[in-house]
Amino acid sequence: MASKLGTSNVVQIAKRSFAAQPAAKALFSPDLQSGTSYNKVKVVSVNESSPVARISVAFKAGARYETPDNLGITHVLRTAAGISTEEFTHFGIIRSVQQSGGSLYATVDREGIVYTIQAVRKEIGHIHKNLASIIGKTEFRPWEVSDLTSRLKYDRLTRPAQARLFDLLHSAAYRTGLGNSLFVPKYHLGAIGTETLKHYVNSNLTQATSVVVTSGLSLDDSKEFADSITFPSGGGNSVAAPAKFYGGELRKATAAPLTYVAIATESAAASAKEALAFAVLKYTLGAGPSTKRGVGAGPLSQAVAGVSGDQAAVSAFSVNYSDSGLFGFVLAGAPEKITPSLQAAIDVIKGASVNDAHVARGKALLKRAIAESFETLDATVESVARQAVATGVVKSLPDLLAEVDALSTSDVSAAAAKIKSGKVASAAFGAIQKLPYIDTLLK
Repeated sequence: MASKLGTSNVVQIAKRSFAAQPAAKALFSPDLQSGTSYNKVKVVSVNESSPVARISVAFKAGARYETPDNLGITHVLRTAAGISTEEFTHFGIIRSVQQSGGSLYATVDREGIVYTIQAVRKEIGHIHKNLASIIGKTEFRPWEVSDLTSRLKYDRLTRPAQARLFDLLHSAAYRTGLGNSLFVPKYHLGAIGTETLKHYVNSNLTQATSVVVTSGLSLDDSKEFADSITFPSGGGNSVAAPAKFYGGELRKATAAPLTYVAIATESAAASAKEALAFAVLKYTLGAGPSTKRGVGAGPLSQAVAGVSGDQAAVSAFSVNYSDSGLFGFVLAGAPEKITPSLQAAIDVIKGASVNDAHVARGKALLKRAIAESFETLDATVESVARQAVATGVVKSLPDLLAEVDALSTSDVSAAAAKIKSGKVASAAFGAIQKLPYIDTLLK
C-alpha cells in the first residue's frame, strides 16, 4: 500500500534491593482474536484493551491490479480518501474526525490498499461510520477528483530516491502487475476520472478481497463494524495475473549528486518457508549498520567499505509478495566510487556462503525486526493487515519467532544458492553517467 519496511520487546527483569527478584515476564505479544462477520468479512482484533482504537480495512487491491488504462489509480485512491460520500461531505468528514481528535488515512503498496481510522476509544464510535462510508459510498465528484491533481503532482515531485529506484527495479523484474509503479504516471495526471475510479472500486474493493483489523475494540464490536460496511457491487472481483519474473535493466539519469543502484533476483512468495530463509540471508549478508556511524557487520558492507571508504553504502533487502519475491541489494554512492563498489557487492553475492555463526547472527537480527513490527499496537495492526493481504493467514509474534528458530543453516544455504543461479533484474537512478551496464559486471 504508497508509497511508503531498536528497542527490544522483551520486558526486562527488574531487580529490587529490598525483595526477591520477581519471575521473568513473558515476551510481550498482543492478543490476536479472529473471526468472521455476518457479511462474511474476515475480522482480526489485536488488543481490545488498548486506550486508542484503530480500525483498518485492507483490500487485495494494490498497484499490481492496475491495467494499462488505469495505471496509477491506487495512488489516486490513496489521495482521495476522505472526499465526499453519499452520506457525508468532504468538509463534514474532516470536521467529524478532527473534533474527535482522530485521524483518517489510506496507504497503498503493490499487494493492497488499507484505509485506517483511529481515535481514543470513547470517540471511535463517533467516526467509524465515516470510514464505512468512505469504503463503500465515495462519490468521486468530478470537481473533487480534479482538485486531487495538485497533490498527486506534489507526491511525484517529492518521491524519495529509494522509492523511485524500487519502482524501476520492479518494472525491470516484472514489467506489469508487480512491476506497476506506486505513483501515477505523468501522462495520467488529471486523466483518471469519476467513472474509472468507481469501476476500480467496484471491481476490487469488495467483501471477498477485504479484511478488517482493529485494536481497542472487542472481536464482537469489530464484527459489528464490518457488518456496517456496504461493500461496492456491480463489477465483480478482479484477479491479478500470476507474477512472472523477467529480469532486465532500467536506468534513469537525473541531476541527483549520487548514484543509486539496485540488483535483485527472484526469491520466494510470502507464504513459503523460503521467505524467512531469504530474510535471514539478508541480515547475514548485511542490512546496514547496527551502531551509529558504524559499518555493517555483514560481508556486503565490509566489501563496499573496503573499496569506497565512506563514499558508498550498501544494504541487502528481501521483499515478498503473495506469489513471488525479490532478494538483492541497494547501493548508493559517489559517481566516481560506484563502479568498484558495485563490483565488490556483486562479487559478495556471487560467492555468498553461510555457516552456523552467520545464520545465528542473521536469525537474531531478523527476530528483532519481527518483534519491532509488533512493538506498538499501531505497528501490529499494520503488520497483521499486511499478513492477511499477502498470505491470507495471520500469525502471532511467538509463532513467527518460532518459525525463525526452526530454520537451519541448510535452509539459508539453499536460499544463497538460488540467488547465484537466477535471472537478474537491475535498476539505476541518479548520476549514472559513469555507471557501466550490469551485464558487463556479472561475467
